[in-house]
Amino acid sequence: MLLRFRVYPIISSIILGILIVFSNCTRDSEQDKSTTSLTPQVQQLLANAQYSYRLNDYLTTLTVLNHFENIAPELPAVYFLQGRVFTKLKRYQQVQQAYEKVLQLDPNYRWAHFNLGNNWYRQAKWSKAIEHYGKEIQINPDADVYVNMGRAYAKWGKSTQAKNSYRMAIEADSTYAESYYRLAELLHDEGEYREALRTAQKAVKYDHDDQEYEYLLGNILVTLGQNEQAIPYLKSVIQSQPWHHRAYYNLGMALTRTGSTQQGENYLDKAQMLQETYQQIDDLEIQTETHPNSFMHWINLGDKLRETGRLNRALEAYQAALFLEPQNLALQNNVANLYLSTGDTLSAIWRYQAILQYDPTLIDVWLNLGVVYANTGQLENAKEAWNTVLKYQPDNTTAQRYMSRLSEMQ
Repeated sequence: MLLRFRVYPIISSIILGILIVFSNCTRDSEQDKSTTSLTPQVQQLLANAQYSYRLNDYLTTLTVLNHFENIAPELPAVYFLQGRVFTKLKRYQQVQQAYEKVLQLDPNYRWAHFNLGNNWYRQAKWSKAIEHYGKEIQINPDADVYVNMGRAYAKWGKSTQAKNSYRMAIEADSTYAESYYRLAELLHDEGEYREALRTAQKAVKYDHDDQEYEYLLGNILVTLGQNEQAIPYLKSVIQSQPWHHRAYYNLGMALTRTGSTQQGENYLDKAQMLQETYQQIDDLEIQTETHPNSFMHWINLGDKLRETGRLNRALEAYQAALFLEPQNLALQNNVANLYLSTGDTLSAIWRYQAILQYDPTLIDVWLNLGVVYANTGQLENAKEAWNTVLKYQPDNTTAQRYMSRLSEMQ
């Protein structure tokens, strides 16, 4: 019988230093081939930085990368990863500087112009974005580049060029679902519903797990009056993304039109409520864009995302807050707990262990670490964690109860 244990939030706050984690993770695909000629020490250091980045630990990532100033200052992969971190932190000027440094060291470095284009796209500088996408295509004519070029043209109001870009993406890779999705989206917006339907169906065909593709297909079907066919797609979206206000709205309309009036009105009411939440999140996103150095703006965004169940995005917001206040150990613990909620037990364990590196007397962290170990079958590690609690606090009833239940499991 598997016993479940409760995770406890901590309320203490102490100074947290920088933890550099060494791992054996494989290098990211963006890393240039020249790294294979580097010393094992340098390759390991780069792997450490990439591992920290995958954990959304931006401060540690940048701290590790700073070591390259003395040991490998001409390595493009270092500045490429810096650019990715600064993108997460919405520091767009530093993003630009990082990728320009990459291209200074290697003018043909794949995806550097692409990411520069994305950086300009986020700032609504459409012509500059398109310029860099065009330069990327000369090096790397990937379907993803054509798609983002099309998106920039669409935002700029140049529909014909946008459609051409999407169709060139399809020529580059006829199975790349997003090409069809973006083209269908544009066709729908321009009232070409039949063609939009055929195109959206191809997007779902090539990637039936993407809820945005299902939503668009359901939306188009509602627009065409094919409400019965739309309902399964829209229900699927809501099941996976219960915050998707547009899916609630279109499902409400479809149900109302097919005779399920009361049920449809319930979905429409829910859509209205979610629309208000979506607007709040959008406002908070803008605040982090304009004030990326504000700890509370990132916290407020993370809290709202977490309330709506968007846990992965909430994690990114909290990690950006930790970049600003790495000494906030309560937030460190909450991030670890959130990793547990997403099912990422390895990251949760890593985070708890990192906290304990700097204060091994934190009772609640030891309790939480034991919980993760117990719930993943690592009973000896759980026993050790809870024995540590009893070492510091012999009368801790929670640890005593957990140890008793642990004995029943063994």
